[in-house]
Amino acid sequence: MIHRLITLVLSLTFAVAAFATNPRLETMQFFSEQYRRMPNTKVVITSSGSTHRYYSISVSNNEKLEHAIEKAVQNDRARAFNVVETYTTDRTSIVLNIQVNNCTVSLGYSRDHDSDEEDETYVKLFVSGPPEAFK
Repeated sequence: MIHRLITLVLSLTFAVAAFATNPRLETMQFFSEQYRRMPNTKVVITSSGSTHRYYSISVSNNEKLEHAIEKAVQNDRARAFNVVETYTTDRTSIVLNIQVNNCTVSLGYSRDHDSDEEDETYVKLFVSGPPEAFK
């Protein structure tokens, strides 16, 4: 009896924790005002009426921000139901499909390594989906 009670309490605890997780993608933070005017950074936000939203950020030569974006992509990857990764000598690309608020969101990340300049890197991130996914 006590074993069943403990199992029930633990099950309820895990269920509440699962529903309490933030439905927002961690990568969405990079489209806030804080990043829009940062040097070596370009943010684009596009709306197609009430049907679609597109967010992108391009970053060059900002190692701290580049690593923060990469970490957020890896955290969002844990929620993906589809992952496509491509690796070449000078580029890493990851595309994720993630369910957010019962909507499918596409997230793309690429990191270019300039073969002529060892220190030159370019990171691009996009997130795209229906407006309901971003509420």
